[in-house]
Amino acid sequence: SYKPCQPTTATFNILLRALSEAARRSNEAAFEAESYLDTMMDYHEKNGWHTKPNTRTYSHILTAFANTGAPFASEKVDRILSQIKDIYETEKEKYEVEFGVPYNALN
Repeated sequence: SYKPCQPTTATFNILLRALSEAARRSNEAAFEAESYLDTMMDYHEKNGWHTKPNTRTYSHILTAFANTGAPFASEKVDRILSQIKDIYETEKEKYEVEFGVPYNALN
């Protein structure tokens, strides 16, 4: 039977790295990079694929906006950093409920 080729977080990160470099020439590349966050989470949550964004994912997106040099970039970076903090808190709570111990940098 046919099994589709599934992307992974690593394959998305390759794309995001390229988009972060392209953002030096086109602001639109940064917005395209950001749009892949929803795609990655959808694939992860709906299909069970290994596409959950990680630290590198967010780093590429932050770099993409920084590379635009545009006046709006700092606002976008601040919003994404806030989103990362929210995700961290949610994941930390899930970890503590699932494993019964506090989350720390060593887990």
